Amino acid sequence: MSTSHDTFRLLYEVAVATSGVLEPERLAQLAVERSRQLTGADSTLLFWWVPERELLVLMACDPPGSAPHGCTRGRGDGAVGIAFETGSPQVIEDYTTWPEALPSAADRGIGAAMAVPLFVGGRGEGVICVRRCVPTRWSERQLETLSLLASLVAPAMTAARIHADLEASEESFRAVYADAQDQLLALVREFGVHRTDPTGGGEPVSMSEHQALMELSSGEELSQTALAVRLRLEKSTISRLAVQMEGRGWLERNRDTADARLVRLRLTPRGRALARDLSAFRASKLQGMLSAIPEADRESVLQALKVVIRALNRGPVRDEDEASGAG
Repeated sequence: MSTSHDTFRLLYEVAVATSGVLEPERLAQLAVERSRQLTGADSTLLFWWVPERELLVLMACDPPGSAPHGCTRGRGDGAVGIAFETGSPQVIEDYTTWPEALPSAADRGIGAAMAVPLFVGGRGEGVICVRRCVPTRWSERQLETLSLLASLVAPAMTAARIHADLEASEESFRAVYADAQDQLLALVREFGVHRTDPTGGGEPVSMSEHQALMELSSGEELSQTALAVRLRLEKSTISRLAVQMEGRGWLERNRDTADARLVRLRLTPRGRALARDLSAFRASKLQGMLSAIPEADRESVLQALKVVIRALNRGPVRDEDEASGAG
């Protein structure tokens, strides 16, 4: 058992250390080591409440191996579970004769125990428990010291857990984002719309050219401004795209007779033929994809695609580099 000077020094060290530790496991280990020193216990355990499992899960013990790996407690189970359920410290001087003793703990030679709940904002978050191998008359000072340490550790542990959960969430999002990016690129590659050659010997068609051909394939004459809106591209990008497609013989650019500021676009016979080939090619790919999906899953796949499209349509207008990257 430490002296008053040692007690204040150790508590001060805990207070300083917990302010800068954001790793729950390290912080839990520090707590059990210091609580063992402060109370003169033979072993110390720290349990943390996991709502998803409805269990108190062992996070740290000192000395190492003093509790089985994966050790848990339910509400009301033993000194730890009762301290958590009631929100009150449990002081057991003779564990072997205590009516609520756990056989597993008694078999491990526990003679006395003291469990203090870890509270944050009036809510129980865990329990710290010190144990002796022989029956022990715990002093008021030992209980006060352990309770003070618990009050220092609990908010720091909560902050560390939140920080760890946020990091895990961000890491998970990055993994999902990377996977989604890969899957979308794979979908584009499989459909071949980024660099399509439907005739087997024709020129490759960029994604932006493909989209423009589909929009103009109905025979409707569109202004460059209207096409820019439909394709969600900048006007300057559409202007360069139209010049490029005109040079390839796929469309005509004409000044509007009523407003010379407007440039109207229409497909040439060659452009319409290419659009038909592309449409047939795309339909064939889609039919092949759907036929490979079990019939019971097709509706859910289509709904998922609609969700993706809605999410993408909320995005900003694409810039020139994104639009003209293929060709």
